[in-house]
Amino acid sequence: MDDKSRSFRLNNKLDTIAVEINNLYKEISEGSAEEDELRRKELSFLEVFKDLYNQSINDNYYWQFCPFNVYEIHYDELKRRFLDKYSDAKESDFVKVKIDELLKHSTTGESSVYISSTKKYVLLENLLDNEYLEKTKYSFIRKKEFLESKLKNIMDENEINEIKTMEDFIDNPGTEKIVFLYELGIVDFLLEIEPFNTSTNKLASIISKFTGIETKTVQSYLNPIINKSVNQRNNPLKGRTIKSVHNKLINIGVDSKKFKTKRTI
Repeated sequence: MDDKSRSFRLNNKLDTIAVEINNLYKEISEGSAEEDELRRKELSFLEVFKDLYNQSINDNYYWQFCPFNVYEIHYDELKRRFLDKYSDAKESDFVKVKIDELLKHSTTGESSVYISSTKKYVLLENLLDNEYLEKTKYSFIRKKEFLESKLKNIMDENEINEIKTMEDFIDNPGTEKIVFLYELGIVDFLLEIEPFNTSTNKLASIISKFTGIETKTVQSYLNPIINKSVNQRNNPLKGRTIKSVHNKLINIGVDSKKFKTKRTI
């Protein structure tokens, strides 16, 4: 993981663009930025992501969405660092952390979230082309299989049953959290209460308190849900996100007839 490598520089550049895109979502919703500017940043993100994905193979550079062969090579070194830092931890603890980390990046293997070093995130399905969405999906699958295999070899049966439920309880990407609240009627409920019925910013602020998502990010998702006349680019009620939320609600017994969204946008 040479900090002087081209991959390292590309990763820093990708971080910067992700933060800029995140900020532009809010600025566009407020009318202080143009769609063309966002489109240019999205295209830049795609080009840098492609470059980094391929360059990381040449540099053997570990990053959030590195290809599986790079991930596998770095496993032992990452494990060593973890166990050196946490002297009472076991290898199974390390693997659980890595599975948790993997699922936070991609709870479905499809709706992947790029998380910058500043903890800003963007949804990759809005930014990558089909080729690189498929590449990240298959990388996710291989990494998950690899970690689960490691876990199976070092854990007893009870621990294995525990980890099988991890995906159901892991934190969802911000878009899914907002969709859960909308589909369960919580957003509508809050919209009937002052001051949330007159201020989307205050509604976003209270939702931020119990989701952990930044207020401006929440607002960028709420604006297109509440106001159909604004640009719908950042509306989370679509595609893989709404399908993933519906499936999870059905799996815990929620009647699909109760869903607010009857079809994807």
